Amino acid sequence: MKKNLKLTIIAALSVIIVAAIICPNFMGKPVKTEAHAIEIAKEHVFKKYQDDFSGHKIAVYSESNIWIVSYEWGGGFGGGGPEVHIRKSNGKVIYCMLQS
Repeated sequence: MKKNLKLTIIAALSVIIVAAIICPNFMGKPVKTEAHAIEIAKEHVFKKYQDDFSGHKIAVYSESNIWIVSYEWGGGFGGGGPEVHIRKSNGKVIYCMLQS
C-alpha cells in the first residue's frame, strides 16, 4: 500500500512539473503591481489586435482577485479600446474584448 502511495505522489508531481514546462501560465507568477498588469495587457493586446492603441489612455483598476486594464479615450470618456482582465494570482489573461 505504501509503495502505491509513493508512486501516486511521484506521478502527480511529474504531471505538475511537465505542465509547468509546457504551459508556463499554468503556474505563472503573481501580478502585484499596476505596472506589471499594464505590461501583460500591452503584450496581449498587441498580439490579439496588432495595434498598440497609442491614442488611448490606460487606466488600471484593482478588484479582489483581478486587474482590469482599460484603454480609454482621454478627457473622461471611457471605452473605445480593449479592456483586459488579468488574474492576480498567476498573470493569466481571462478576458480581453474591445469596449464600445
